[in-house]
Amino acid sequence: MKIQFIGPYLQNDGWGIAALNFLKVLSLIDGPGTEIGNCPIMLSSNISQDAEETREQFPDIYVESPDIVISYALPPFFENTKYDKPAKNIGIFHTETRHLEKIGWIQHCNDNLDGVIVFTYQEQDNLEKSGLNVPIYVMPMPIDTTEIKNHLTAMDYSNKLKADPYTFYFIGENNERKNIKSLVRSYSTEFDAHENVKLVIRSNVQLQDIDRVQQSVRKEKYPPIELHGNHQSRDQLIDLHAASDCFVSASYGESSCIPLIEALIVGNSAIVTSGTGMDEPYSNRLQLTSAFEVPCECYRPPIHNIYTPYESWMKIDERDLMDRMRYDFSIQGYSRSEGCNPIHEHHFENVKGKLCSIMQIVADAPIASL
Repeated sequence: MKIQFIGPYLQNDGWGIAALNFLKVLSLIDGPGTEIGNCPIMLSSNISQDAEETREQFPDIYVESPDIVISYALPPFFENTKYDKPAKNIGIFHTETRHLEKIGWIQHCNDNLDGVIVFTYQEQDNLEKSGLNVPIYVMPMPIDTTEIKNHLTAMDYSNKLKADPYTFYFIGENNERKNIKSLVRSYSTEFDAHENVKLVIRSNVQLQDIDRVQQSVRKEKYPPIELHGNHQSRDQLIDLHAASDCFVSASYGESSCIPLIEALIVGNSAIVTSGTGMDEPYSNRLQLTSAFEVPCECYRPPIHNIYTPYESWMKIDERDLMDRMRYDFSIQGYSRSEGCNPIHEHHFENVKGKLCSIMQIVADAPIASL
């Protein structure tokens, strides 16, 4: 089979990390007649500091007359990334909201794709209810579990003690959907400065924004918050997971949250918003906060035609978030090692098998039926 991959694997964000992991999975496929090509696109100007190294590892390769074209992109890009028949076009993208029928994404998929890959059954359900009429396939998000495992082994993580102070943490971009404001407000309200606890935020959020939220709580002193920039290396990110205790996200909506999956692989506890893509896998490893569906309200959308009031997402109950952070602190993340570890499900070899099955199904489907 001849496969052409197109994706934002040079970006320094969640899309970039996911696309690069996907490309690494594709590179493992071999066998008679197998050809793999790849070329990058940019969905933002946020270029990874490892972009040159990635280009050396995966130089641009264009496959002639591919059987399958996989585009990891936003749906408006599919019109430009698709190949003409007889090539079959598969789109991979993330959805964090419900009721997508009025933003144009569904039409872009219906007009240009022979199949769609998503990473949660919630996304599949949302797309079907929004009118997507091409086959939808659900598969695990690929995670470089070997990299994580090797790094933890090198640092003798098996002998790690609980962090001191007890450390809640968040990894993600500073945007309205990630809802860092609710996390900071809940933490600052629930905990006092004298308690042996801290919150670490790895993001591009500014210190003055954190101060503004804390000041709204109106205390003389606030529990500590430590900010890390969002240009950390992979080793530094794994170190952050390893040095922390409980991953917390107050996000309005997610697809498959890579930092959450990595936190569970490391063995940390986690608290996330219910009704989002985060609560679907490994629910026995999570504390799910109460939340309710509301129309999207986003004043700085990354793209003009998403996060509109036609869509909806999940607003977290901040009081419930406070209670769950207090509970996790009181038991010191005791439940962190209970339940299944997702390390096998997201391993590249496991994902490769599922991807090969999907590509074969799409390749064998008659063109007239798609």
